[in-house]
Amino acid sequence: MITSHRVLRQRRARAAMVLRDDERRAQVGWHDLAAWPDWAALDLPALETLARRCGAWRHAGAWRRCISGPLLQALQAQVGERCVQQVMASTDGPAGALPDADALPGWLREQGLEVLFASVASPLLRVMLRERLAPGSLPSMPAFDGASAQRLLAEAQR
Repeated sequence: MITSHRVLRQRRARAAMVLRDDERRAQVGWHDLAAWPDWAALDLPALETLARRCGAWRHAGAWRRCISGPLLQALQAQVGERCVQQVMASTDGPAGALPDADALPGWLREQGLEVLFASVASPLLRVMLRERLAPGSLPSMPAFDGASAQRLLAEAQR
């Protein structure tokens, strides 16, 4: 993917503005600023929505196998009918354990944030964004690979 110089400058400027008060800003290089993700500019409600959608996509295989009506209704309330339909129509993802309906909002957010963080090409920015958006959290182990995260992020943004 080729990024124009103007777009690259704008991305770097946005990142520099957001990070201007961060104590780690001296560690950030031009390549880090160029890796600033577009989703980092979202307001909190939009970011929360995107994180929940990414969390749903991360576990698409489990959702396709889910037969719990209340849990599926809770998922729809969190991510919307369109996202649920897209997830159910996908062919990606292994099956895994899903949370109870009561724990779903926090679980989707947590799972989705891991996708968002993994989608950032710069390891330093991943740490800085985690400190800003999920202080006190640790990266998931094993680490979620960046290519898969970028694919899931693209699906969640459709």
